[in-house]
Parts: sequence; C-alpha cells; structure tokens
Amino acid sequence: MAIGYAGCALAIFRRNVAIDALIAFYAVGLVLAYAVTRDTLPVEPIGLATKAAETGLAVIASLLFVGAARTAR
Repeated sequence: MAIGYAGCALAIFRRNVAIDALIAFYAVGLVLAYAVTRDTLPVEPIGLATKAAETGLAVIASLLFVGAARTAR
C-alpha cells in the first residue's frame, strides 16, 4: 500500500485526468479500509497521520479532476 500511495503522490504531477480520478479513488479506498478495520483495535497516531495525508491527496486529486473536467467543456 505504501508503494502504491507513493506512486500516486508522484503520478499526480503528470496532470492526467484519468490518473487523477484513479488516485482519488485509491486514496479514498485506503482511508475507508482503515476506518472499516478499526472495530475493537486502538486508533494509533501514525494511522491518523497517514489517513490525514491520504485524505489530503484525495482532495487534491479530486480538485484537479473537477478542474480539468470544467476546462474541457
């Protein structure tokens, strides 16, 4: 997952609309997977920090995707 996340963080600079959508989907998937698996397990600070970074990446990728869709009209 870490290699995929790092790859997404680097791929966001390519400014490809299809890649931006996939990056947002991947980052949201990582956050949701963490949230779903925290039933009785403690929430650790490193987990919250990585999820905050992934949420930021998802927001940036989503904004780039929406911005590219608006300029394509």
